[in-house]
Amino acid sequence: MKKLLMLMMVAFAAFACQENPDAEVDCPMQTIEIEAEIAVDQTRTQLGTDGLTLLWQPNEEVGVIGKSGRLYKFTTTNTTPTSKATLKGDIAASDSPAYAFYPFTDQVENNVINMELPAVQMQSGSVPQIAGHDLKVGKPKRNQLRQWSCTFTQLMTILRFDILPNGSAFEGATLTSINLTAKDPETIKGVAANVAVDLPTSTVTVDEQTAANNITLTFDENNPTVLNRSKTTKCWITLNPTIIAGTPTVVTLKATTPEGKKIKGVYEFAAKKDFLRGMAYYISMPISQILEAEEDNGEEDEEIDNPNAANHFVDFKLLAANNAGKILPREIRYNPSGKHNYSENSESTLMNSGNSSLPAATEGFTLSVDKEAQTVTGCVPYLFNFKLAPTFTLSEGAKAYVNGVEQVSGQTIVDFTQPVEYTIVSHDGYKRTYTVTITNTGLPVVVLDATPAGNMTWQEAGLKVYAKSYDWNGDEGHVSVYNADGSINVDNALAGYRVRGNTTMGMPKKPFAIKFDSKQAVLGMPKHKRWCLLANWVDRTMIRNTVAFEIAHATDEATGMGWNPHGVNVEVVYGDIHLGNYYLCEQIKIDGNRVDIQDPYEDVRDDYADGKRTDAPSYENCGFLMEFTRSDGIDENYSFITTSRKIGVQFKDDFDNTTDGKAILAKVQANINNIETLLSEKKDYASVKELINAESFVDWWIVHELTMNNEFKHPKSVYMHQDGAGKVVAGPCWDFDYQTFPNPANIKSLYSKEIDPSITKFLYQTPNEKQSLDAYVLGQDKFFYGSHVWYGTNKKSSWGSSTTRYGLFEHAEFKALVKQRWNAIYGKLTAIINRIDTLGAENAVSDSYNSTMWPQSVALSSIKKSWTGYHGDEKMTYEEAIANLKSVYQQRLEWMNTQINAF
Repeated sequence: MKKLLMLMMVAFAAFACQENPDAEVDCPMQTIEIEAEIAVDQTRTQLGTDGLTLLWQPNEEVGVIGKSGRLYKFTTTNTTPTSKATLKGDIAASDSPAYAFYPFTDQVENNVINMELPAVQMQSGSVPQIAGHDLKVGKPKRNQLRQWSCTFTQLMTILRFDILPNGSAFEGATLTSINLTAKDPETIKGVAANVAVDLPTSTVTVDEQTAANNITLTFDENNPTVLNRSKTTKCWITLNPTIIAGTPTVVTLKATTPEGKKIKGVYEFAAKKDFLRGMAYYISMPISQILEAEEDNGEEDEEIDNPNAANHFVDFKLLAANNAGKILPREIRYNPSGKHNYSENSESTLMNSGNSSLPAATEGFTLSVDKEAQTVTGCVPYLFNFKLAPTFTLSEGAKAYVNGVEQVSGQTIVDFTQPVEYTIVSHDGYKRTYTVTITNTGLPVVVLDATPAGNMTWQEAGLKVYAKSYDWNGDEGHVSVYNADGSINVDNALAGYRVRGNTTMGMPKKPFAIKFDSKQAVLGMPKHKRWCLLANWVDRTMIRNTVAFEIAHATDEATGMGWNPHGVNVEVVYGDIHLGNYYLCEQIKIDGNRVDIQDPYEDVRDDYADGKRTDAPSYENCGFLMEFTRSDGIDENYSFITTSRKIGVQFKDDFDNTTDGKAILAKVQANINNIETLLSEKKDYASVKELINAESFVDWWIVHELTMNNEFKHPKSVYMHQDGAGKVVAGPCWDFDYQTFPNPANIKSLYSKEIDPSITKFLYQTPNEKQSLDAYVLGQDKFFYGSHVWYGTNKKSSWGSSTTRYGLFEHAEFKALVKQRWNAIYGKLTAIINRIDTLGAENAVSDSYNSTMWPQSVALSSIKKSWTGYHGDEKMTYEEAIANLKSVYQQRLEWMNTQINAF
């Protein structure tokens, strides 16, 4: 009997998202649309021409369950197969989507759907009929633009058989069936069955009465599937992943030859791993015998593989020399004995403890070769171009092939966007298949070019970058942004970038501001020129800013703060070096897509001068974005000090020294001083609430109290804005990477072990700053209140003879508004507890690289003698730090809930 080489690959991916429940109210119907997007291609309902991508078909029916518990039918609106579809359907006006599932069934009760995964399935020609079995569920969510989207989780496993019949009895034959059977029916049971799916948890329960240990794929006689020479035929089975490691499973292939003879191939395998939902498996299973169905003479089949054959990878590398611009020639490495001379530029690193991160040459990456599993795996953290020329060594005399093409080490370029199967052929003709999987950290990648060179030396990265003081034009370089799969998001856009920040620009890992030459939409965020790359150097979790902004977004539907920044954790490449994990986010600016108020004075002035508008700048037609800060912390061109509390107020957009400019600035200053005097000295809340958006002040306070942001008390990074002569609005929120989410017990332990004995003042203590750290215990301490930003009542001798300054919390009406608002958004705030787990998982792989470049031991050493302050997680593993952040947030949330409801 002749040889037959068969490969089978099974892949699927799972993702999920969450939404909070609302109360049920009867109301008329409304038509809504849901963007049905699945992050990984192998989980859609119908296969594309490449045999891998699963697509939504036209008029697919999808079930949507509202938060009321009602079932609605939605359909896809696309007219051709597509990877991203819009679901459209009618839903009660008072209702909103809670769960979605495919395919549609009305067998739903108490958020549990009942469906059948049949033991007999069909394929017609090259088209698999998996649509009716491709069970998946999702939880729709709505963004700040009130648009619905849903990411679906695949609940079944799709097995793909790749059949190449060259030189075998199957060449030219027509397939009749493929059967998969567990040899021990009690071990593997339920590959096909009736199943019940609990939508809130995506849990699948198998009906034992219908559970089968085998599943069969049949083929349409009217549209036959023929095994042609030199062509790989693909076949698919959808099954419930109950196959477990080590259990024998038999696959039987049946076909009819052109002469009408019935033949079959039988082979057996034992999976090396349990089949799990959300995982990918690559299993090579050679046919052990091919027998004629009616004439089984019992003869042994010719061996088609030799386990001892010399057909292995010895090593597998990705070298910078062979992959210019894709694999970088330098990397940042932590050097415990590294020392720098920082005298070159005043904006260079301010913190140095005698050890540092330094740039170093590297040849590239060596991947892991597992001969037993026949896999090659590796991660290039910043990988954005997956078309690579790998360098490899094979067993002596062996050759490597991909899709029948011989591979030349260090020369042949292969697309590793998906796992690639290499066939290794020994000198004596035996074949073995290796699956090569190359990944990045799963985060998008931002690439900044390094030409022309900047005016400041960043020694840790070995780069010439632009200092914060550099007067940029926005055309000094180029920026590209790639999605995690390597697809382009922003393509080599003209831009400038320079170091940003105040405290953070003096830290070893530099943050950057980006100014595009023209507005760009970045990673799903609306168009704008200005963006920030926050380094999060002192944040062990790298997600404190993210979580704080999620809290702020819980208020999006209110008439309060309005817009708050959005962002995404990314990998950053600058020139020829990887900088690690950064938070790419929207910069606070006046704009229709950001702080949506009238244009700032300088824009109105210039447009009026250019004839683009007919009205000259005035107090009424300008928008004002202000940052409240310590009086000694002002660094903008136009500012003032408030008369009552002596707070510094600086404008984030320029004025000028003309009569009109000075007059407008004076009116803003007078308004702020009037509000502060009415509130702080006269306790006149009735007048104050006519001048401020009280709801925004409630929301802003909730964000800062929940995060326990110590900068709240300085104050620092406290933003407010005013639209013409309108009310003053608190927000947006900003700057949460350090002095937030503290763990007092851990902080105390770290202080006692790490801090100098001379240190007596602790950042995390009660507002009067007279008690030791022991006085600050979660669940016992009072609110921060922010005595310097209009919230609390305080005394300070420098304020003058009348030292008492009263705050918003002196007034029962404001406290009642806090209570009302808190209870309205409490459900959304609670949902963030589990969101922290998701964010941690998304950044875990990235941390394994980022922490080797920028270890927290350096941050801890620098913090020791500075004002930065501990979080209490500096010496934790990443998993421990995420768990700690979740615990701290949950405790604070529960404590505040008790306190606020006692108002």
